[in-house]
This record gives sequence, C-alpha cells and structure tokens, in this order.
Amino acid sequence: MTQFILGIGAQKSGTTWLYDYLVTNGDLRRGRIRPKELHVWDHREIEEFRPRRRRVTQITNLSRYHLWRMERAPDYYFDYFAKVLSRGGTAVDITPSYAGLSQDTFERIAEGFEARGIKVKCVFLLRDPVDRCVSGFAHNKVRARAGEVRMGVDDAQAVTEAFRSYVTSQSCAYRTRYEETIAKATAAFGSERFKAVLFEEIFKGDGLRGLTAFLDLPYRPEQLGKMANVARRTFDIPEAARAFCAMEYEATYRATLEMLPASKELWSGWKYLT
Repeated sequence: MTQFILGIGAQKSGTTWLYDYLVTNGDLRRGRIRPKELHVWDHREIEEFRPRRRRVTQITNLSRYHLWRMERAPDYYFDYFAKVLSRGGTAVDITPSYAGLSQDTFERIAEGFEARGIKVKCVFLLRDPVDRCVSGFAHNKVRARAGEVRMGVDDAQAVTEAFRSYVTSQSCAYRTRYEETIAKATAAFGSERFKAVLFEEIFKGDGLRGLTAFLDLPYRPEQLGKMANVARRTFDIPEAARAFCAMEYEATYRATLEMLPASKELWSGWKYLT
C-alpha cells in the first residue's frame, strides 16, 4: 500500500499520539525529514507563521534543506514524497496549525498527490473546545518569552486575563472553530478521503477502530495507554473563564453535535451551555 496521511489538527488534541501510533506501524517513510510537524503550508499562508519561515542560514542538515525547499517551491513537497514512496509505504505530515489553511490550499495538496498517483487521506482530531483551549493556552504560556505575545497568549497579562484574550484571538479561533476546518477539508478531499474523529472517542469509546480502518492501519488498542506530548505545566483557569470560552465557541459545540453526536456526552464543556 502507498499513501500519504495529512494530519491537520487540532492542536493539543492527540496529534503527537497519532504520529507515534503511525511510527509503530513499521512502514512509515520519511526519507531525510525528521520532524512530525513539517510546517510547510502554514509557513506559506498563515500570517502568524510567516516570520518563522526557514532561512538559508538555518540549513544545517538535509532535513532542514528539504523543508526549506518545500516552502519555496511547493511542487517539491509532492515530488519529494513521491520519491520517498516509490517503493510503497506510508508518508505523513501532521501539523496541527494546518487547521487554518484555506480550501484552495487543501485542494492544491489533494491535487498534487493525485497527479503523482498517490492516495492522500486527511484526518482531523477534535477535542472539547474548552479543554483544547486550556491546553493550548498552557502550551504557549510556558514557551512565551517575557512580555511576548505567542500565538495569541500575552505573557504580560495575568493568567485569567491572558486566557480570555487567547480565547478571542485569531490564533485560537482558527484552531478551535472545527466546523470551518471540516467544511474546507471535506470540500477539498471529499468524504471518502477526509475523516474527523473525536479525540475523546479514541480513548473512551471505539474511535480508534474507525480511525485505523480509515487509514488502513492495524488496530492496536494497547497503544491507547501511551501518553504523548503531555503539558509541561498546568494553569488554574477559573470556572467563569472556562464558561466564557464555551460561550465563545458555542457555534462549534452545536455544529459538531450535528456532525458527531457523541460529542454531547464526551465534551464536558456542554455544562456551560444551556
């Protein structure tokens, strides 16, 4: 089997765990590229990532060279993986910030692999918006330099104030308005090549079986007990701030309920909504 798996988020929703699961499959093909998150398409399109585009002076190994070249010549992204997959196997790019890509970019990715005869599958893991925001906030808070605004998190603000600001930031919105990502990805890849899966259903229900069937991977429930990318530090977010977050993303809760009814029982953030 030859396939490319594109993981588009959501951030702090099990994407590192998914990558580790793919590694255990044994037929993962990366060539010289090492990172789980390639950050090619977001560096090209999403405004907050443009300052992070790779520079020639940063090329210190072949992995960085290939990624630098992909950013500047997108067809190289497809050509590189076509070569890596020339003898079969699975290649992958799981970059959570791809949730914010446009439908045009998703279509370009789908068409690029199709033109090279490679089956591409796009997967999107969704987590309770409040839980995702709390975890995403902590992820950036501990990494922010003194006084820095990092991916919507203002280090200069007190924790509760900073969390509220983060929740309403564009950086948080494109990662959390799942219905928008799902609409774009479905339009670009089609329902047969795109799947949205509840993070909680993988670990608390039978979501893993459906996910592995979609990805043509072995079903290995023993992998469910393995933790990945656990938060370095947690912050005390008051109930009022969590309720504020739930109300900010009420449309996402309700849209997801229509698409994935199990979210009503699995997402604790519903308690803040009437």
